[in-house]
Amino acid sequence: MTIGIIVYSYTNNTLTIAKQLEEVLIEKGFNVDLESIKAFNENPNNTNIVLSNLPNLKRYDTIIFASCVRGFDCAPIFKTYMNTLKTLKEKRCAGFVSQYFPWDFLGGTQSLKRLNELVEKKEGTFFPLKSIHVKSKQKDQQISELIAKCVDWIQS
Repeated sequence: MTIGIIVYSYTNNTLTIAKQLEEVLIEKGFNVDLESIKAFNENPNNTNIVLSNLPNLKRYDTIIFASCVRGFDCAPIFKTYMNTLKTLKEKRCAGFVSQYFPWDFLGGTQSLKRLNELVEKKEGTFFPLKSIHVKSKQKDQQISELIAKCVDWIQS
């Protein structure tokens, strides 16, 4: 099984979490690649998004998507990337988001729902993992829960 972790991270919080997940999955014996989505202009207020790095998903059986929350939704650069994909048919997909605010209802819940919609639109199946609150005192516990849930999902 080859696992791809596809991440968009503006402030590196989401990327840091994705790297922790990658490390644990590799320790457990999985073949894992972490790839970042990038745009030529990373300004979060940019409305003319041109992507500079498009991870190719063909080699992955299992894909874990990760995005930061922006405006109570997945980041626009992440959504732009997802819209470039042709299909996720026959791919097992999961995802997580990171957000600044301390409650899921302030973007995390909506962003996980958006991830589900974006994956299903491309004929994939989606398993929501977790919303991580990067400024929370419970952040490390949340990341541990995310990793455990992801490992259980992969092994199921």
